[in-house]
This record gives sequence, structure tokens and C-alpha cells, in this order.
Amino acid sequence: METDLLIPAEEARRRLEDEAAVLVCAYEDEAQCEQLALEESISWSDFEQHRPALPEERDVILFSTADDEDAAVDRAQALRDEGRENAYVIEGGYEAARDVGLNPDE
Repeated sequence: METDLLIPAEEARRRLEDEAAVLVCAYEDEAQCEQLALEESISWSDFEQHRPALPEERDVILFSTADDEDAAVDRAQALRDEGRENAYVIEGGYEAARDVGLNPDE
């Protein structure tokens, strides 16, 4: 696994608070993203739709469940392969994000 893709959940939270990042659910399945929605997160399909307008300097932080972290890592690596060097994955996934205060969207 590409460890330079992983960032601690606390760092992800800081970047989101600084409005330097967008938080993206790594799953294509809309229902799965709705179930895992975090405050201000967007689904993969919403990201794909708005991606052309997203400034290149804005970080893309992906998340999945902790036991399926490879799904998010694969997506982040694909984004990097396409030239978006600032794609990351929350280490520990959805669960770690919740633990640092990225609350479920209600």
C-alpha cells in the first residue's frame, strides 16, 4: 500500500477546517456513500461531476471504511496517476474520521 497516500484523520480535519480540501466518499455506490456520509463530504459521483471546476491546489481527501481502505487508496492513486498529486486517504477510514470530530451528516 502506498503509505504517502495516507494521512492521519486529525490532519484531514485540519485541512477541511482550513477549507484547503474536499472530503470525498470513495465508493461509487450512492447508497453506501449516503450511509457513510460525513459532515460536508460529497459522494464519488458528485466529485466526478464537479471535478473540472475544483482548483488544482485543493486537496482531495478520500475515505472508506477502515476494513476497506484499499478502495480509497486505489482511487487516490488513480487521481495521482492522472496528475492530481494532492489526493489523500484518511488513515483508519470513516471510523477514524468520526473519532476526531468529523461527524456523520444528519
